[in-house]
Amino acid sequence: MNLIQKYIDFFIKRPIVISFGRYVLLSYGLIIAITMFFGYFTASLMLQIFQVNNGVTKSVILITIPSLIILSRILPLFSDSNLFKKPGQAFKNQWYTYLGGFLGIWISGLFIVIYFKESILRSSDSLFLISPLFHAIGRTACINYGCCSIKVKEENEKTRFYFLYSNPITRAVRFFNMKNQKIYPVHIYEMFGNVLISFLLVILLFFVHYHGIISATYLFSYGLLRLILEPKRNEVKKIFLAKYSFYQLILTALLWIMGIGYLIATFTYKVPIIMIFNKGYIAYSLSLIPILLPMCILAFVLFGVNKIENKKCKFHAQCANNPYLTSACSGSSNNA
Repeated sequence: MNLIQKYIDFFIKRPIVISFGRYVLLSYGLIIAITMFFGYFTASLMLQIFQVNNGVTKSVILITIPSLIILSRILPLFSDSNLFKKPGQAFKNQWYTYLGGFLGIWISGLFIVIYFKESILRSSDSLFLISPLFHAIGRTACINYGCCSIKVKEENEKTRFYFLYSNPITRAVRFFNMKNQKIYPVHIYEMFGNVLISFLLVILLFFVHYHGIISATYLFSYGLLRLILEPKRNEVKKIFLAKYSFYQLILTALLWIMGIGYLIATFTYKVPIIMIFNKGYIAYSLSLIPILLPMCILAFVLFGVNKIENKKCKFHAQCANNPYLTSACSGSSNNA
């Protein structure tokens, strides 16, 4: 247990990679970029193992990464009317990273597989099989930065772990004013949940015969995980049983509806699971690094480079007189 707390403290104490002048490189962006690199490299292998067209594999890297970045930056416009006055501000924020990333990858991926006349079920299983594992790793960025609807740990809450933020550049301090307060470790539990989902999907792979079950299982299980953890998140405007926000209800409904769709498609089309491993797959994945690396650097720049502002934020009273306000001010929503 102490080892887990040491892991938490290690990442929390290092929110900045380097600072130069009025600019800072956030560890948040670096962690996302590294996770993205290894996640997409693994995805390229899985797509080949599941016998998906190589054109799909290359296009997934080339198209879905910009799509996930763009959509995660557009969604804030629909949550804060102030941002319509200055939409460029929304593009600087790290909100809706999961939902925007998920929709960006899925929608652009759908067009890719249709273009190459590939099976949607086969391609989806290839990606959803590894998604929870890298999602768990990526949550380290949230722990590091103090974002994604954190809340102060209550005295009667039984948990041996907590987050404690003191660096003024972290979102927990500069926006939520939670300096040196024990924060409920919801991200740790979500990481554990995602790892369990990963094990479930791998085990399930040995028992199912048709593509689609893996995707449906991921969508149902992750939707359930978010529903379980929602009461421990500090979402605004909780509308159902005073525990669930509109955002979380929409997210869970979306995942479960898609899960039902995958189940229907599974038993309608009955695409058999065929897995073949060849050493040449590794060589092909390595050949994609010149495409993958610039995309990950782009993600690092967009998620990690912030400018320290000396002017008052025009949108949020919480940001007033904060010497550590960055160009990616936190905004009124903090979902991921």
